[in-house]
Amino acid sequence: MFYFHYSVNQQEQIIDDGQLILLDLEPVDPRSIMRGDYMRLRYGLTNKIRSEKLEIKKGFCVVELDSNGVGQFLRIQENSNDIAPNEYLIEFYGTGRDLSIGADSYFFEESQA
Repeated sequence: MFYFHYSVNQQEQIIDDGQLILLDLEPVDPRSIMRGDYMRLRYGLTNKIRSEKLEIKKGFCVVELDSNGVGQFLRIQENSNDIAPNEYLIEFYGTGRDLSIGADSYFFEESQA
């Protein structure tokens, strides 16, 4: 129960104090009879992280916002230290052959796809 409250509090802090960062998408658009219409999300940033051919399974991608608020890849680092005021961290972790930086799908409201 404690972890649940801690997790909710952490998410609320991000909503209150966080910075909106847009990311380029490379979507895949599947349909599922059981789950309805949804879009599987593939972030362009994950391709840049993969291209670094890292041995680490968990770390931070450092991005800088362009004039449209879209995060542009700068570098990878293993910890959250040493970033400039105009840089932001996006945590990533490897899951087998895949790489995750956030939500991997978006579900459309029924009859709104």
